[in-house]
Amino acid sequence: MDAKGAAPASIGDWIGAQARAMQPIQRRIHATLREEAPHAQETISNRLPAFMQGGAPFFLAVFGKHRQRVGENGSKALGRRTR
Repeated sequence: MDAKGAAPASIGDWIGAQARAMQPIQRRIHATLREEAPHAQETISNRLPAFMQGGAPFFLAVFGKHRQRVGENGSKALGRRTR
């Protein structure tokens, strides 16, 4: 996000705007989701990275020690591969 609070244009931009300490895990989660759902469309929704597949969003939310899976697509793979 820029100083005016504009939403990032891509998931890469969103990750780049996060705390440096969190970026490696966010990149790993992003790569895992790309691998597990290669046909999903990446987007920014509600100011969070999201993947759309089959009409259902799956949000990526990783802040500090908080990791949240929101949505059904890919949630089992995400939990298994990022612990």
